[in-house]
Amino acid sequence: LSDFDVMLVAMMLTDVRFTSVGRVLTDVARFAPLGTAFGPELALDWEGMRALDDSAFADACELVARLKASPDSEGILGASRRVLWSTARANLRDRIVDLVVALDGLLVEGRANLGYQFRLHGALLLAETLDDRRDVYKELKDAYGERSKILHTDTQTRWSKDRVRNLEDLARRVCLARLDRPKLDFESLVLSGDRCRKKTDLP
Repeated sequence: LSDFDVMLVAMMLTDVRFTSVGRVLTDVARFAPLGTAFGPELALDWEGMRALDDSAFADACELVARLKASPDSEGILGASRRVLWSTARANLRDRIVDLVVALDGLLVEGRANLGYQFRLHGALLLAETLDDRRDVYKELKDAYGERSKILHTDTQTRWSKDRVRNLEDLARRVCLARLDRPKLDFESLVLSGDRCRKKTDLP
């Protein structure tokens, strides 16, 4: 990926797309979702972005450096770009498929029990308490099932825009969590997963 593509991914991961530069970044993603060559008419005004939100731009720049340095850079960038691509789609069915594909690349190993790995690994990676893990587990289970239904039955989704946005948020969080834990051993994560506590047990 070019530096420009990596910056777009970083801005999406830091949620800049929904704040100061939302219109510009969404338009760029819509016209060039795969990070293809950008013409002058699609060039982003980086100076303008800095003026709009110095803090958000600085966070994105810091994330660019981390993405490039990560031992899992290729996989994380590939999944993150898929998440960015999904934000440019108007059809909710397509967004769900893209998001599940992105998550699958970061949560699933091998070829056995794919759906179970998908929801279990995601829950253990994103949440600490038992109740929170159950919530994430259910949402990822539903998302995996919805993607399968879309692909195999060619039906329209009943998911709302808000629910798709929630899945998008989960995907961004997984990308960032994998960036924080490069070369993650999911087997060790599963074996240590019983140390979580119920919310009622927390001080």
